Amino acid sequence: MGAQVDYVLLRRNALLKSAKTHDVDAYLISNPTNITYLTGFQHPTGCLIVSAAGATLVADRETVARAEADCPGLVVQSHDGVAPLELTVADVLKKTGIRAAAVEARSLSVESLSLLRDAAGKITITPKSGLVEAQRAVKDASEIEEIRATTKIAERAFRMFAPQLRETDTERDMRDALDACIRRSGGWDNALPTVIAVGDRGAAIDLTPGDTQLAEGSKLLIDFGVRLRYRSRLTRTCKAPFMVTPSRKTKRERLEYDIDTVFAAILGARDAAIDVLSEGTPIKDADAAVRSALHDAGLGEFALDVIGHGIGLETIEGPIIRAGAEGDFQSGMVICLGPGVVIPGWGALRVADPVLVTRDRAVLLSSRPVTLNELL
Repeated sequence: MGAQVDYVLLRRNALLKSAKTHDVDAYLISNPTNITYLTGFQHPTGCLIVSAAGATLVADRETVARAEADCPGLVVQSHDGVAPLELTVADVLKKTGIRAAAVEARSLSVESLSLLRDAAGKITITPKSGLVEAQRAVKDASEIEEIRATTKIAERAFRMFAPQLRETDTERDMRDALDACIRRSGGWDNALPTVIAVGDRGAAIDLTPGDTQLAEGSKLLIDFGVRLRYRSRLTRTCKAPFMVTPSRKTKRERLEYDIDTVFAAILGARDAAIDVLSEGTPIKDADAAVRSALHDAGLGEFALDVIGHGIGLETIEGPIIRAGAEGDFQSGMVICLGPGVVIPGWGALRVADPVLVTRDRAVLLSSRPVTLNELL
């Protein structure tokens, strides 16, 4: 049996490779999600200092014991909570012999930056944006398995949810039932607030579940996700599981846009994007593939502005797939690919699944075939 891979150490070492480019010898990480990424600690507070000398987490006294137990090998420096945190961080920098450090511009206030610079004395403190986020966009093997596991739980929760539906259930009832299924299936929490929208309510600006009953529409939009250490997200649009009379269909449903035809167009657009998803492909090409497919189906004007995004420790991460997006796909990116349309007076139809980008192709991490009849 081979030695266990220390992925968080590899991540910190990868970050330090940028030190020469940034002309620093340490990084100060204050974004809690980025601290988790670089340590594995699920309850981050304070500031993580990463340098060639090692990693030190400066945290409040209540956190120290838990951090030491959860993250063997990580140095944890107690902060008394009386003096400003920045003083303790500066003290660690001085003792470590740091000459220049980069801080996260997006998660450090102007006041904190000023305090840190004053306390650090001759040490140069430079704000930088996106120090860790770009690295997080490309998942390692352990992260991919975590996302695959949360996706399985999401699928299990959906299978558990479907048989419970009743014609008189409101959107709120259905949301509460699905959220309960997420917990019963093993999820720690929701990855995002669950959206349940009946009929043409899917086209509403405010998708907060309300009092509309399942019996009042011919279709159901469901957008939900599961959180463990990492997150998953699935979006499904399904036919209502009960007999639908013509009166339950909107005029646009009856006369203009057949749901089966729209659904086929969305799946075709998703497949068109998957066909171009591989290492080195410009991100904007996936967006263009979706828009071209929907345009050919006569639905181009209704296409969503964003057709996908990265997913991992956060539900929405980079890259964001939209028109004009910069950069290329890289092997190891996990994308929540979710093309869809919003048609006023008709509703919305969206399908979203996590997709792994590899060197030469894309791999769906969800396993269940997507159909309109999943609730029937």
